[in-house]
Amino acid sequence: MTGDLTIKQTTKKALFYITPLEVGAFSASYLAEGVINRKEYGLTWNHAIEAGGVMVGENIHVKMIVGVIKAEVDSSITT
Repeated sequence: MTGDLTIKQTTKKALFYITPLEVGAFSASYLAEGVINRKEYGLTWNHAIEAGGVMVGENIHVKMIVGVIKAEVDSSITT
């Protein structure tokens, strides 16, 4: 899935791979995984470590579980 991801007032296209976990008649859950470059969103803080290198890598691996539930339709609302 691609979409706009906004972090700190910076919006970029992001790609997430979606895996269905549970799908029912009225609800579902999905695993979404992707990688973003934190510096593209203005997240530049870092700290050198004594053993060499830096504390925070440039690429951040994002993994989330998303749940959706079918909403009841309010028949009093007209469009």
